[in-house]
Amino acid sequence: IMFLCAPFLFFFVLLTEKNQPGHSFKDERQRQCNYEAEVKIFRALEGLEENLIVLHSFKYTHDQYCVCDRSHDRDRKNCNKCKNQFSVEGECDFLVLGPDYCVIMEVKNMSPIQDVSPDFGPEVSSGSREDRDTQIRALVGTFKKSVNQRAKIASLIKCINKDTRILQFTAYPYFSKSFKEQFQENAEFRLSDDELSTNLLQRDFSSN
Repeated sequence: IMFLCAPFLFFFVLLTEKNQPGHSFKDERQRQCNYEAEVKIFRALEGLEENLIVLHSFKYTHDQYCVCDRSHDRDRKNCNKCKNQFSVEGECDFLVLGPDYCVIMEVKNMSPIQDVSPDFGPEVSSGSREDRDTQIRALVGTFKKSVNQRAKIASLIKCINKDTRILQFTAYPYFSKSFKEQFQENAEFRLSDDELSTNLLQRDFSSN
């Protein structure tokens, strides 16, 4: 069971390739690419033969967290988050519910650095060593951000059932395994082997 149902890809290519006076459509194109990456994950999940519930763009508010965490003090004077309790506190791209486990998945629209178009995001396809280090830092940064997002969802699940087995992944559906060393290329901000093991790359979603 999938909520919401995956849209058709052609819905997203309706955005014009040409800019209009006063509007470059850069942000819209970025959102389009991000969502198309999520559609690829949708299609991969549809091919699974297990009985699963898949929640797309799962979000929860601080108020909802308080309902699940009975130990939380809901006194607004002592909790800054309670002052704005209906704002989104945590979210993830996919939450997969299995019979005795949950899978938290963040999806990132990133390609190997030499394949990235400068029209989408801060990446560049070529440049100096400094440029490349900047892009490697940005790549690793997407993973670090996803870890924080995943942790918030895991915390909520543990409040509901502390014995639930939780698996956490960050998916890069456009990133082939042959380029995975880019996540560890720079010693200053490289991923550890344990961190890298939670990355799902292009081949992980292949039908072959």
